[in-house]
Amino acid sequence: FHKTRYTHYDHTHHYHHHHHHHQHPHHHHQHHHHHHHHHHHHHHRVKQHPYCFIISITSFLISIILIFPYYIIVAIFIIVAVVIITIVVIILIIIIIITITITITITITITFFIIIIIIIIIII
Repeated sequence: FHKTRYTHYDHTHHYHHHHHHHQHPHHHHQHHHHHHHHHHHHHHRVKQHPYCFIISITSFLISIILIFPYYIIVAIFIIVAVVIITIVVIILIIIIIITITITITITITITFFIIIIIIIIIII
């Protein structure tokens, strides 16, 4: 019974030692990764920056499309459609207002011209 307890204790101690040994290479790997990042930053070319920038934006857009649910994309399309319809309606309203204004202007001009003709006829 004492031997079983000793084996269990030895197993626990071995597991604890293995866990501690596992954390040490992880810390060393993190330090190595930091050194590699510093070396990469020092070797970084400005010429490749726009290319990486485009890749980052593309990946970001793809991630947004993949992460966002379907109804959010549909809602965005609906919002865009509503905005387009609103712009078209505003343009139509502006065209109608311009048409009405031109019509009123033409009517006033014709009326004024008729009044001038009548005055000229009366004077003659």
